[in-house]
Amino acid sequence: MTRRACILALVGSILLPGKVLAEDKALEPVVLQLAYLHQFQFAGIYAAQEKGFFREEGLGVEVRPTSQERRSAIQEVENGNAHFGIAQGPQLIANRMEGKHVVVIAAIMQHSPLVLVTRSEDNLNTPQDLIGKRVALDTTSLQSEIRFMLEREGVGQDQVTLVPNRWQDNELLQHTADAVSGFLIDVPHTMKKAGLSVRIIRPQDYGVDFYGDCLFTSERIAREQPELVQKVRRAVLRGWEYALGHPDEIIRLILERYPVGERGPRLPWMDEEAMKYEATHMAHLVNMELVELGRINPDRWQRMGEIIHGYGGQGELARIEGMLYAPPVGLAQRLQGIATWLIGGLAVALLVALAAVLANRRLKQLVERRTAELRVSEQRQREYFDEAPAPIMIEDYTAFEADFAELRAAGITNLRAHLAANPALVRTLLRKKRIVAVNRLALARAGFATREEFDRGLSEIMTEEGYATFAEEVVALWEGVDRLTLERSYQTKNNELIHSLINWEVGWKDGRRDLANVRLVFTEITELKRAQRALVESEERYRLLFEQAPLAVVEFDYTLLRSWFAELRAQGVTDLEDHFRSHPEARALMLAKSPLVNANQSTLQLLGASSKAELVARLSDIYTESTIQVRCDNAVRIWNGVLAANGEFDIRRLDGAVRKLAYHWRMLNLDGRPAFGRTQTVLVDVTERLAAERALRESEARYRELFEQGAGGIYRSTPEGRFITVNPAFARMFGFAKPEEMIAWAEQKAVPSIYLKPGRREEFRAAFGQSGQVSDFESEVQRRDGHSIWISENAREVRDAAGRLLYYEGFVTDITARRQLEAEMGRASKLEAVGILAGGIAHDFNNILTVVLGNVTLAEADTDAGSAINARLADARKATMRARDLTLQLLTFAKGGEPVKAAVDLPELLRESASFSLHGAKARAEFQIAPNLWSVHADKGQLGQVVQNLVINAVQAMPGGGVVSIVAENTEVAAGTLPVAPGRYVRLTVADNGTGIAREHLAKIFDPYFTTKAQGSGLGLATVYSIVRKHEGHIEADSEPGRGTVFRVWLPAGGTPTRKSGGSTGSRSPFRARVLFMDDEEPIRGMAKIFMERLGFDCETAADGGETIRKYQEAMQSERPFEVVLMDLTVPGGMGGREAMEQLRRLDPGVRAIVSSGYSRDPVMANYRLHGFRAVLPKPYGLEQLRKTMNDVLDVPANAS
Repeated sequence: MTRRACILALVGSILLPGKVLAEDKALEPVVLQLAYLHQFQFAGIYAAQEKGFFREEGLGVEVRPTSQERRSAIQEVENGNAHFGIAQGPQLIANRMEGKHVVVIAAIMQHSPLVLVTRSEDNLNTPQDLIGKRVALDTTSLQSEIRFMLEREGVGQDQVTLVPNRWQDNELLQHTADAVSGFLIDVPHTMKKAGLSVRIIRPQDYGVDFYGDCLFTSERIAREQPELVQKVRRAVLRGWEYALGHPDEIIRLILERYPVGERGPRLPWMDEEAMKYEATHMAHLVNMELVELGRINPDRWQRMGEIIHGYGGQGELARIEGMLYAPPVGLAQRLQGIATWLIGGLAVALLVALAAVLANRRLKQLVERRTAELRVSEQRQREYFDEAPAPIMIEDYTAFEADFAELRAAGITNLRAHLAANPALVRTLLRKKRIVAVNRLALARAGFATREEFDRGLSEIMTEEGYATFAEEVVALWEGVDRLTLERSYQTKNNELIHSLINWEVGWKDGRRDLANVRLVFTEITELKRAQRALVESEERYRLLFEQAPLAVVEFDYTLLRSWFAELRAQGVTDLEDHFRSHPEARALMLAKSPLVNANQSTLQLLGASSKAELVARLSDIYTESTIQVRCDNAVRIWNGVLAANGEFDIRRLDGAVRKLAYHWRMLNLDGRPAFGRTQTVLVDVTERLAAERALRESEARYRELFEQGAGGIYRSTPEGRFITVNPAFARMFGFAKPEEMIAWAEQKAVPSIYLKPGRREEFRAAFGQSGQVSDFESEVQRRDGHSIWISENAREVRDAAGRLLYYEGFVTDITARRQLEAEMGRASKLEAVGILAGGIAHDFNNILTVVLGNVTLAEADTDAGSAINARLADARKATMRARDLTLQLLTFAKGGEPVKAAVDLPELLRESASFSLHGAKARAEFQIAPNLWSVHADKGQLGQVVQNLVINAVQAMPGGGVVSIVAENTEVAAGTLPVAPGRYVRLTVADNGTGIAREHLAKIFDPYFTTKAQGSGLGLATVYSIVRKHEGHIEADSEPGRGTVFRVWLPAGGTPTRKSGGSTGSRSPFRARVLFMDDEEPIRGMAKIFMERLGFDCETAADGGETIRKYQEAMQSERPFEVVLMDLTVPGGMGGREAMEQLRRLDPGVRAIVSSGYSRDPVMANYRLHGFRAVLPKPYGLEQLRKTMNDVLDVPANAS
């Protein structure tokens, strides 16, 4: 192309600027590469596209998100695949230094979105908290702002563990890192949706403020197509202005027109809620209300480059020179250059002149348009400044320059030290500082109405801490520092103390620091400070409580367990408990990773340690296998998500004593996750308590055994008498097989009382008195079968803490047998009293009767049978015999009177005695006699008396007639069931259906002289009782009024009845038998001599035993011995029959002797053969009784035993 053609083409382009722009078909194609997938981070691009801002600039823009083929916007632009791109400022600087030809056109984000995110539960809030922790950083980026922040806060790279930050993972959720880098605009929201509460550490809060997203192009395009660069820049910035003003509209637009699916575990599906979160934070990062949209501070950019170069160490720092886009030379300058080409010709000059006119007109329009835009922008900036959500001040420090010059001239090099030595200088400098602008919120918060008032009153609200902060600002100006993050407190006019974080920044103008434009942005942290102060106070209170707590408290630090767990899971461990079993060494590792870090004074006392240091140093001596197992168990619980436990373990004191401790362990739960860190465990020494509990269990076991197996009854009952519980023995006592049956039976009773006596329950309750106990409370109670038994109770009241009576608890003994024995002993004592009386008079009375009966018998024999005298004598004889029977009955009670026992065949005796008693009565007898009934060893006469008296008693109970049931049966008596020796017995039962006996009389019926009959003597049943008792048997009565009476008699079985021969052989001695009769009373001796002579015997008499022996000896010497000796047993004041018999047997072992006594129940009378006698002859006796006895003795051979 010729030089002239070029000139004409250039002029044409100037003269016809709008023609191409007006036609859509002439839109210039442009490719804009995004840094990531579609999201609100690129909202201004979408707004410029959809609102036609690109088209208005004559551009047809293709917006490309990243993909597998296009991962890096910088690389795409460098390779020529895209004209423009979006990338982070630090990445652009790093690539420029490494040789990439990138040029930054505009800063979209005034602040970097890069932050560190930590779990709230870990309480990692500052860079210093990260010392010793794992920090995940992106390996594809320098992330120099993070590194610089850590360094500025004194956290070196050697003090943290750097781990990879992979896009496809979420290290916080996976517990593989304690802090992870990410973008503020999306990562915190994603973590929250995943159920994880997080905290943010922002480099900006620590004075590290890098640019974020920037619009860039290649150096070639910036050089060759500056107009294109300007167009794209204008359209993008207009798009961002629209997007931030209409976030909801753009969010809907993105969701509908620019959708994107899953973006990995860290950034899942981008929904409307996530977009709104992103939009809110994007507005703060763009900071359009304070900083002109797109503005880039060259010095700030240079500082970024220096920092990045210091960390990256690659490339050349000098390459960032010219990296920032500078607008092209103005149109007037262009025309001036063109004019030199037009000097050669007039036509060309005219054209140039015309072009200049047109160009000037267009330039004027452009200037006016830009001026209007600047005016609007300035107004918008003012509005943003005034309405900003944070207090903002612009201050002028230019007055300091003169002071600084003087100080330097004076040789001051360390201003900080100088200000510390001269605090008044700080106040002087404060008064020289001017407030040139302040927004509404700053005025309102400080309590001033206007900027001027604020400027004048600034020193009034300053605190000492505020002056110290201001001194740091002065030092920063002195040292050339442009940015600070400070903390200041000041007092408002309303005397309210306010704490704030201040982002302090020096402005730049024409490449120089502008001390007239120092910006302060305040973030109020008053509530945070209060919370921190409250936290400190709370921690102090906790520490005081911890140290002075009466319970032992220890603290373990579980922080390292979190990373250890992550390592184990990464190794494929799923069951920690199983891992401990298969890897015993892991137990020691777990203890090392969760060390004991604190213990209070109670713990030291409990374990016998003098200090915490000694306790920690000697843990191996203190831990037992039980202790280690509990600690491992708690680690397993944390692994499984269980954060609390209670239990017991053994521990060894430093003095060697092993103690049992109960523990309560709990780890804090923050948002459903364990809060690793210091965790407290409360310990209680339960050694004595467990010993007491063990003793209590043993006591309860013994009590339970006593309760269940005890022979005595045990019960608990309500105060009203309802049984709560009874033991088996108590139930058996009342005739029940199980305790439950008895309780149910007692519940069914109309009156909840087992006592037969009315009002006995009230007497029982009254017996407790003040002591709350009752002993030996004896009562008659009713069994299940209706029978009664006697019990003795020892009981106590059981009350609650308030003194309310809960229940009675008692021990019961069945004393029925004892009561029966006592009753029998009572009867025996009464019978003994009667016996003493009877025994005292029986002998003399019978002697008298003997004389009377003998003489009446003789007189009756000497008179005519039909005479009146004979009849009178017969009546006298009968009366004497009745007197004899009464005497015999009285003698039954006499002490020492024993029955004359022999084997008795009962069936015959029962029938004879019953028939005799029923003679003339209206009643009849029914017999039930068991076959093969055992015989009894008894006194047949006395036994007959028993049957007669029982039958007579039954007949008297049935005056209108009835049936007397007589039953005899064999039975075996076991030990303890009856008050008799165990063995074989014959049980005799006599029952009637008469009037019955009242219960209150039933216990007295066997007492002598007790009777309810008008004509009764009261000796019948007493005689029965005495006879049965002397036969070593037992009798009992059972009766109910109106239902009759039953008597049961148990008699010992034994012996074989003797069968008599057909009669006496009659072999009498042919001679007249000689008889020696001894009695101490002369009338009896005289009567006996007459009886003997009437019977054909020769009779001599003796007054006592001595005379008897003498006469018997003389008769033997004279060879005229006595065939029979008949002796009285008792001789007052002399030798009686028993002593005399002993000597006679020595003289003549074959002596025939008969014993006689008016005391017929004397033991010698009952057991005469044991003493050598051949027969007995009770007094009184008649002639026939004497005849029979003498014949029986003389019929027995002389040598018979």
